[in-house]
Amino acid sequence: MVKEMIKRKPLIIGLITVIAFYVVTNILSTLDATIATFLAIGIMVGFMVGENYKTGAINGALFGVIGALIVALILVITYTLYGYGAYLGLIASGLLMSCALYIIVAVVGGVIGSQVRIESESKKVVPEDKS
Repeated sequence: MVKEMIKRKPLIIGLITVIAFYVVTNILSTLDATIATFLAIGIMVGFMVGENYKTGAINGALFGVIGALIVALILVITYTLYGYGAYLGLIASGLLMSCALYIIVAVVGGVIGSQVRIESESKKVVPEDKS
């Protein structure tokens, strides 16, 4: 049942987009917009799925888990290349908490995106004429 709810195309597009935004915001500038990126792309994934809020939440959670792992892996590689490999044990708890936060934000974004899609596709009710 859950297997039918998972949509691959929105997940792949979301993962590519979050990797691109993370690399651009962290490498080219000192701005860290990762939470806002996960929210915006979670909304995009939920909107692209758009069946119901449960499907948006499941796809948002899956996007959040995979995206958070990729972002954490990029961060570990970056720290190792910069010579901070000895400090990875000290930042592991902070890294796990940020991954959990990214997953929660992506789930919320998936639910918001699917609800926006549902509301935008619903038929508009014509008000009655009171004459």
